[in-house]
Amino acid sequence: MIDPKKIELSLYSKLKKHYLATSTDINESIVTSPSNAVSVLKSVECEMENRYDKLANAGVRNIDAYNEKYADGKLKDNDVIEA
Repeated sequence: MIDPKKIELSLYSKLKKHYLATSTDINESIVTSPSNAVSVLKSVECEMENRYDKLANAGVRNIDAYNEKYADGKLKDNDVIEA
């Protein structure tokens, strides 16, 4: 989470273990510095690209179609998105 004002998102710091994309170089649970924000956004972009690759490899265009294929057992192990 990125909070440049440092006051809006502090209540959410307890959710750090649930974040989808993080960087080991950042020691803030709520990102407040611009340089750390850039790192986190790059990490999120990488996660997004990985997920788009998984959707493409599964031969689907959206998460609903992916979930349907997953529920039907029609995905290869390397097509499963880890959360």
